[in-house]
Amino acid sequence: ALKFWVNSLCNDDLFDIISFSSSVDLFHGRLQNAANDARENARYFIDNLSASGGTNIQEALLQALKEKDPRGERETNIIFLTDGLPTEGETNIQQILQQVQQALKVKTRIFSFGVGYDVNTFLLDKLALDTQGSSVYVKPDENIESVVSGFYAKISQPVLTDLQLDFGVVRVYDIYPVKLSNVFQGERLTVLGRYRSTGATHLTLSGKQQGKTRTFEFEKSFQQRESENDFI
Repeated sequence: ALKFWVNSLCNDDLFDIISFSSSVDLFHGRLQNAANDARENARYFIDNLSASGGTNIQEALLQALKEKDPRGERETNIIFLTDGLPTEGETNIQQILQQVQQALKVKTRIFSFGVGYDVNTFLLDKLALDTQGSSVYVKPDENIESVVSGFYAKISQPVLTDLQLDFGVVRVYDIYPVKLSNVFQGERLTVLGRYRSTGATHLTLSGKQQGKTRTFEFEKSFQQRESENDFI
């Protein structure tokens, strides 16, 4: 999976690899250009990785966040692959989330990739949700190659970013997710919530597409009683 991503990088992309067990091992220690030599060295680094020790998720994530230049204009994507639970360093899930939130820099997204059944889905989903990324899971008997290639194709093609949804004259509350995630190719975004006022309204969805603002408008009538989806 890791080799697939390295091979898919362009020469002007910046990247690093951070492996983590009981401690953290860095391929380079900072973001570097993905030139041919760098990709070749990265493949050698990957070939020499081995599974041993515990799982220090906290230190790995903080190191990844540390490598982004806060002055840089580029968006940074952290692809976080794990097949285990945090067993080294900070193991409290809420503390890990809090520390990541404190270290988070602008234009940084975390894409979680969980393998097997021994992962904390709450942690991986929350990391992705809080940073407008996404999460994907691979079952032990699933074809990891097809999942990885599909995942990469999706995150490399954001359709709409920095989403804002305006409900017009209708008053809404208990909206989930509170912060809308980006929409990627082939992905569906579902927004749940409640409303108090009723009647016809004008919904406006806006976001960025290749640096330009795009706006989509919809007409919708909110009924006082809606029984079609009463199971909700």
